[in-house]
Amino acid sequence: MNKQTYLAKLAQLLAPLPEQERQDALNYYEEYFDAAGPEAEDATAAELGDPADAARKILEGEGLMLDSAQAAAGESSDAADTAQDAAPEPTGENPHTTKPELHGPAAIPPVMGVLLALAAVLVVVCVLLIGFFGVRRSSIADTAETFVVSAVEQSQDADPTTETPDSENVEESGTAAEGSSDPVDDNNPHTMGMSFGSITPQDAVLDIDYGRLTIVIDPGATSVALHCENIYSKRFDFTYTENEPLTIRYKVPANCDLSSEPEPEFVLSVPDANTFHFKRLSITAAMGNVEFDNSNTIAADSIDLDLAMGCFTGSTVQAEQFTANISMGDFDLGLLAGVETAKIEAAMGDIGLTVDGRPDDYALDLQTSMGNVMFNGRTMSSTYTQTAAAPRSVTLTAPMGDVVLTTTQ
Repeated sequence: MNKQTYLAKLAQLLAPLPEQERQDALNYYEEYFDAAGPEAEDATAAELGDPADAARKILEGEGLMLDSAQAAAGESSDAADTAQDAAPEPTGENPHTTKPELHGPAAIPPVMGVLLALAAVLVVVCVLLIGFFGVRRSSIADTAETFVVSAVEQSQDADPTTETPDSENVEESGTAAEGSSDPVDDNNPHTMGMSFGSITPQDAVLDIDYGRLTIVIDPGATSVALHCENIYSKRFDFTYTENEPLTIRYKVPANCDLSSEPEPEFVLSVPDANTFHFKRLSITAAMGNVEFDNSNTIAADSIDLDLAMGCFTGSTVQAEQFTANISMGDFDLGLLAGVETAKIEAAMGDIGLTVDGRPDDYALDLQTSMGNVMFNGRTMSSTYTQTAAAPRSVTLTAPMGDVVLTTTQ
């Protein structure tokens, strides 16, 4: 069953709900399909289960029944209850798997008042985001394209006899005629590249309203570089000096219709961890995924990550402090090394994290309300805590998702 058929059936079955609540539920399911991509629609539909089962759980949470339309036509409530009791329950999840499946609305039981309040807050956040952008993005890709921009290669292409400059080098291409002094035609998206000469440890601030952000390692590079695709220059701004943070911003105007625009892509390439590390890396993304290099180590003193609608993925990060807040999306990090304090929250999504060391190296606080907590392959209760003599601590909170924590030893 493809995405369109699944959502159409679900919309029909949720007809008894008020329009806003029905649309919120449909939007939530659509996010799962968008995250998986068009090529995995059938698999996603199978994972989510029968639309009737999903609708039944959602309606039960609102005190309604799936066959309300039949009841209105004259059937008794006893017959409706009998039909509901005879309906098959959705397939349960295997608590012994190393990475539990996602928990969407179909898996939500009748909830307590505090959880309903949490869901209401999250809906308000989504409404505000959609009101700001004018339209919800059509898809969220799971992986980033590989763009590696080497500052050495850029400087050699410009002049093979010169060395890499200490100041910024900006290359920009667009629709302006070749050889013309006119600026790039900003009515159409274009490509931009730039490099930054200093390789000393530095603060960096990345503030992206819309688009996919990737940080990659460029082996052998001697400077940090940025490559942008599908951007409008009037929305893009950056500042960079030797003693100030590298600041990159892409701000979309209020009520901008993004439905006809290609998704921007921002790729920040840095030298390897033996040569370069960030002091404080701060990333804010309103609508888009963030990915760290899937084969090399990204190093920083501290990392702050704030995502509204998007997922975070990464292979290996070396950082003493790591903080992440994700309103709607998953967090998946293969290895967090050398961490002293890690605090991750995914309000509507799953958390998967591996940290170096032994289990008793950490004070732990693992929390979920509508999912599973797993620690080193063992399923715990919805809350798991432990104390440790060492100062290292990990706090993972996923009110509407799974929490999976693993140690390397």
